[in-house]
Amino acid sequence: MEPQEMEEYLEENEEAFVLTTQTEDEEEHQEAVNIVDENIDNISVKEINAQSEQMLDNDLLLEDVGIDGPSVFNSLSYYENGDLEERISVSEVDYDSEDALASEIQNFDHSFE
Repeated sequence: MEPQEMEEYLEENEEAFVLTTQTEDEEEHQEAVNIVDENIDNISVKEINAQSEQMLDNDLLLEDVGIDGPSVFNSLSYYENGDLEERISVSEVDYDSEDALASEIQNFDHSFE
């Protein structure tokens, strides 16, 4: 999602799910997107990369587009009426295995059924 669209999306939607990545490496970025896509069935997730050209060229921080709170990088977040309600890490380094990460994402998904 384009940075300028994110703040509006968060404000206009009662519920919003956002994957936030932070990498200039396209392969690493795609891995994060894929692990979420493969393990989410019930919710629509928007994605934003803090290191994207649009963010860097405009000197934007995630806070500038409505995304804030602790542990924001490499995370999957749930916003309600623009406010952060829940966040999990999607960084493989925070889990014992890729299966553990997949399980955490699935649990996050199922908690919003």
